[in-house]
Amino acid sequence: MQEFSLILPAKIEHLSLASHFSKEACKSLLNSSQSAILNDLEVVVSEAFTNAVKYGCNDKGKVALEIKGDKQKLIICMKDQGEGFKLSKVPEPDFDNFAEGGYGLFIIQEKMDRVRYSCFKNWNVLHLTKYLNKDVPDKN
Repeated sequence: MQEFSLILPAKIEHLSLASHFSKEACKSLLNSSQSAILNDLEVVVSEAFTNAVKYGCNDKGKVALEIKGDKQKLIICMKDQGEGFKLSKVPEPDFDNFAEGGYGLFIIQEKMDRVRYSCFKNWNVLHLTKYLNKDVPDKN
């Protein structure tokens, strides 16, 4: 399994760097016929990085991005040093009253096959898995 990692200051101006890094790392792990997955993963990383900076770290500390994969799956771990949150407590977006913001986690969960959240040694970790073959296990 190949692995790539990047640690950045938790500043929103580093969003494009995190996005570009993820796109290039994922591109090296995917074959050329998986461009739709590549686009989805770039969106997912952008949303996760934005959430980590804005809500997790409040523009303080660091955000670490780890991407690993093989022919079966891609795993993205977005880590931050913020206060953390309860994944189950994040409300779904209000689709009747389109507000700006509040869709990031919903988008992440729609695009990925598995989404988990944990805390480990002062890091909050969002574990994101995308299966690359048709035999996708249950999302839970």
